[in-house]
Amino acid sequence: MSTIGEEVGKALGKAFGKNAGKDVFTIAFTAFEGSQATPTRQPFPLLVPTRGSFEDLMGRTGLEAALVDLRHLAPGGSWLERSLVARPISHKELLGIWPRHVDAFLFVRRLEPSRPTG
Repeated sequence: MSTIGEEVGKALGKAFGKNAGKDVFTIAFTAFEGSQATPTRQPFPLLVPTRGSFEDLMGRTGLEAALVDLRHLAPGGSWLERSLVARPISHKELLGIWPRHVDAFLFVRRLEPSRPTG
């Protein structure tokens, strides 16, 4: 499996050479709680995050939302370069070294399902 960022990087690499990664910044969306749906599907609740997962740790901060830059880690952020369970793809838990796959996580405490407007 590859991420959209990897595929865009490959495409840009062909067009722009070695520095294509600097032209792309991939943000993965993740949430602590709530429910997921599309306009054509019934909502279903997100599972409780596994203890020690990215979502669990972010949920414990009390933040409602945060952008966590994985490309430029802040001092003390080296723990994000180790294997970590997170659910940025279809809200399913995966184990990964996330800075290898995405540039940032956009975390929200509560996910609301998509619904049609108008």
